Amino acid sequence: MSPLDLDGVALSSDFSAISGSLLVLESLESLPLKSLNLTGTLAGSSYGESRLVTLNLSGNCLKGSLADVLSFVASCSSLTFLVGNLGFAKESIDLDAYV
Repeated sequence: MSPLDLDGVALSSDFSAISGSLLVLESLESLPLKSLNLTGTLAGSSYGESRLVTLNLSGNCLKGSLADVLSFVASCSSLTFLVGNLGFAKESIDLDAYV
């Protein structure tokens, strides 16, 4: 699949409103959602067989706990790198370090 380029698009939406459509695309391996004015949390989402490896959520207004992030990561079985302001201090998480 060609890269999905949303650079410069101000979605101004809740993450859960778009994630159900984007994160389940079978051929999508990298999803840059940087600075799209996304709000909400990563909690309560499940993505099963997603092939997503890299997700960049930096520059958005996401909130939540580390438990929310870990639950989200557990639902994305192929995800190995997550970047973004996720409601706690660390901006970048190399998920391979926790496997």
